[in-house]
This record gives sequence, structure tokens and C-alpha cells, in this order.
Amino acid sequence: MKGTQTEGVEILLTPNEVEFANKHRGEMALFLVYNIEISKKDGEIVASGGTTHLDMNWVIDEARLSPLGYSYSVPEKQ
Repeated sequence: MKGTQTEGVEILLTPNEVEFANKHRGEMALFLVYNIEISKKDGEIVASGGTTHLDMNWVIDEARLSPLGYSYSVPEKQ
């Protein structure tokens, strides 16, 4: 399950999610909730609305994956 405030054209997947999905080909489904609205009510954050999309036989198409960045380990601070 993935959720986003965007139109849901692209979603972020972690390396672990991609690895897990690839190891479980044929067993995966993608449930996406997009266009979620976030607001604040009485000091609490509230998620509402959204449209759902279900892909029951989800197989990651490697050609649709794009690397987004690097993780950098900061040297010890002096």
C-alpha cells in the first residue's frame, strides 16, 4: 500500500520494497491511495479523501524505476 497527496503518476519505493516485490513476483498487489488531502483540525493532522487504485497482479517493470539520489555519511564532526 502506498499513499500520496499527488496525482499518483509516480510513487516512491524504497530499495527494500523493490527487492521484496521482485522476490515475490506473482504474489504482489499494489494498492494506491492518491490525491489524499492533509489538514489540521484541533491541533491534530488529519488525512482525508483520496482515490484508490488496485493492481492485483503487480510486477515491477524495472524500466520504470528511476534512481533519485544518494545517501551520504557525514564525517565525524569536530
